[in-house]
Amino acid sequence: HLESNQALISFCLTTDALHAFVLTRSSFNYVRIDSLAAVQKDVADWLELLKTVENGRKFKGGPLGDRLSRRLIQPIRALVPDKEEWIIVPEGFLYFLPFESLPSGIGEETMLEATTISYQFSSRLILTPEARTNQQARGTGVLAFAPFTGDRFLSTGTYRFPPLPASGEEISGLPGSGYRSRQATKAR
Repeated sequence: HLESNQALISFCLTTDALHAFVLTRSSFNYVRIDSLAAVQKDVADWLELLKTVENGRKFKGGPLGDRLSRRLIQPIRALVPDKEEWIIVPEGFLYFLPFESLPSGIGEETMLEATTISYQFSSRLILTPEARTNQQARGTGVLAFAPFTGDRFLSTGTYRFPPLPASGEEISGLPGSGYRSRQATKAR
């Protein structure tokens, strides 16, 4: 669902690294950005720097901007050098970072001058309403289970599960296969 000039960059944070999943119309790539604590500190410092305003002085990010560009922008640009539009799905502290304020790594340009940037909360949201409707019409093949629909407690060894009578109704309208009560087994 991406245009030929677009790249979708979805970030994911783990305890020690930042992961970037880079999708285009015809490719899927991955970049691991180590030194998460250093990147997080640099982003916080960059945001503070953006808040300082002085009349008659051009904003210069200096070494901090260059470092963020080297860590966040250039690894992605290396994967999608010809994509003019980036759709970014940030996570965690990256929600506060205006990527367009960073140096692009192309001469003196910022990302604002070099690339069109937009943001989404999820890659699923890039689908148009028509595409979502078509995808639902094709059937996404949901596999649903409602094992505790009866009126009795279910006992499995040391655990006793109370009944969830509405769970059968909750899965009844889903496309695909649905199993209730005793048909909802591990084997299925």
